Amino acid sequence: MNFKLSSEQTAFRNMAREFAANEFAPHAAEWDRNKIFPVETLRMAGE
Repeated sequence: MNFKLSSEQTAFRNMAREFAANEFAPHAAEWDRNKIFPVETLRMAGE
């Protein structure tokens, strides 16, 4: 079995990591503290 990611899969992974670092990480503590569920940010992630 070959478990190596294709270039397309690697690009998708990198894009998801960048999105999380830019959109989730800076706000995560505040969202947790204030019990906020970031619906709009999650919608953006789905796009």
